[in-house]
Amino acid sequence: MRTINACWLDRPQSTNPLSSRLAAGRLRARRALLTCEKIPLENRLIFQFAIFSGLRRGEIFGLRWEDVKLDDDVPHVTVRHSWNSPTKAGKVRELPLLAPAAEALRTWRTRSKPGRLVFAAEHGGCHHKSYDAGWSDKKDRARGTQLGWKSVAGITRHVRFHDLRHTCASHLVSGTWSREWRTEEVRDYIGHANVTVTQRYAHLAPDALRGAVSRTALNVAHNAAPQASRLAPRLAPRRGRRLTVATEALRFQQRARQDSNLRPSA
Repeated sequence: MRTINACWLDRPQSTNPLSSRLAAGRLRARRALLTCEKIPLENRLIFQFAIFSGLRRGEIFGLRWEDVKLDDDVPHVTVRHSWNSPTKAGKVRELPLLAPAAEALRTWRTRSKPGRLVFAAEHGGCHHKSYDAGWSDKKDRARGTQLGWKSVAGITRHVRFHDLRHTCASHLVSGTWSREWRTEEVRDYIGHANVTVTQRYAHLAPDALRGAVSRTALNVAHNAAPQASRLAPRLAPRRGRRLTVATEALRFQQRARQDSNLRPSA
C-alpha cells in the first residue's frame, strides 16, 4: 500500500556534489523503507512522519491528536510532550508540517483506534521509552537476532531511529527537498537549543556558505574602501604589518571552511 506521494520519493537533487551524493543514498534508503510491503503500514507511517518532521522520538510518541491541526491552511502540530512528560527543556513549539508528514498523519487518522495519543501502544497509553517502532535489530539468546524493520528494508548502515531526525535536518540544510534553508530556520524547525548544534550540518551546504563569504568580502571591501586611510592605524598589527581587508576576508573564509568540516553525529 502506498504511504507517500511518488514525487517525494524522487525529488530533484542539489547541484552541490557532496549534498547530491549523500542525498542519492538517502533517497534509495528512504524509498526502500517507505515502500517495503513487509513493514506494517503503521510503522511505515511512523518512519515517514519522523523523516519529514524531524521530531525527536519522545515527541513523536508523546504527540496528542488534540495538538494536531491537519485541516488548517497550514497543517501543523503543537509539540508539548516527550513521551508522558514535558518536552526537552519544557519548551512548547508549533511545527508547520511538510506535505509528507501531514500526509502520514492524515492516513493514520483514518486507520488508528480512537484515543488521545497519535501513535499509542496496544493498551492505548504511551509506549515505553525504549520503543522505536521495531526499527532496530533485537538480539535474543533463545531465538537469535530478530531483524528490525530497518534491516528488513535492506538498510545495512548503522542508522538509529534518532538518525531520521538528522536526515530531515540534512535535507533542509542541503536544499535537496527544495531551497537551502538557513541554519536559523533549521534550528527553529528542528527545535535545537541554539544554532551551534545546527551548524553541524553546515558542511552539506558549502555552496551557500561560499556565496555568503564572497558577498561579505565584497561588502566589507566596498564599505571600507573610502575609509581605508582612517582605519589603517587601528587595523595595523603590533608587528607593523598592515592587516588589509583582503586578509581579513581570507581569514574569515578559512574559519568558515574549518567550521564546514563539522559533520552531524551518527
